[in-house]
Amino acid sequence: MKRFDSIRPYTDSEVQSVLQQLSTNSDVVKAFISATKFGFLTKIPFSVWIASKILQTKIKNIHTINDYQSIFENLVSNMIDTKTSGFTCNGFQNIKPNMSYLYMSNHRDITVDPALLNFLLHKNNLITTNIAVGNNLMSEAWASDLMRLNKSFIIDNKI
Repeated sequence: MKRFDSIRPYTDSEVQSVLQQLSTNSDVVKAFISATKFGFLTKIPFSVWIASKILQTKIKNIHTINDYQSIFENLVSNMIDTKTSGFTCNGFQNIKPNMSYLYMSNHRDITVDPALLNFLLHKNNLITTNIAVGNNLMSEAWASDLMRLNKSFIIDNKI
């Protein structure tokens, strides 16, 4: 398995240590500030340090991929509420929980499309997808970590 460690999704046993590391990364903390109700922190000194401490408190009880995706559900829900004029989907009653499926997107948005699909699968108590993401989108290690926490695997486009 070591051969594929750099491209595979993270496992439940890795979630807490990856999140702890990410919670001290200033780029991740700044993204957290801008994506949450903590945007007001940018107006005060030491905002990144304060937000890092808030983030560390929030991730304390996240130990599995499912736990992580439950938190991610809130972010996607907020994005839908604030950034779209509406979002609907139907047909989930036709998905059988004990079967495997291949979902394909038209590549409109490599991160938002799978996030919306996983959001809906999670809300409908269905197994979320593994997502293929090209390494050209992973120039920052923290971005790769966030994607791999969300069951993504990295496609090495250099081959």
